[in-house]
Amino acid sequence: MTMFKRMVGFVCLALLLVLPLSAAGQKDSQEDGKIKLTFMGWGTDAEIDTYQTMIDTFEQDYPNVEVEYIVVADNEFDTKLQAMIGLGLPLTCSTAR
Repeated sequence: MTMFKRMVGFVCLALLLVLPLSAAGQKDSQEDGKIKLTFMGWGTDAEIDTYQTMIDTFEQDYPNVEVEYIVVADNEFDTKLQAMIGLGLPLTCSTAR
């Protein structure tokens, strides 16, 4: 894994760890009291598996937070993001390259 990919992964993990603190008082939490974060990204199968492993670990450490991981093809990311924003469903965080 290149240094750049590691840095992207680290930044996303850091965001996943910090964002629940900012979302703790939001009314958008689910009825069961969980905070829902939406994370969208793309990558190779190995990168997707790595992100999912990090998300699973994060959810174990923070059981009151649920992370929805949306995987899209890299050439569809912009279209999907614009559609979600248009529908009022912005992401909590995403990958960036």
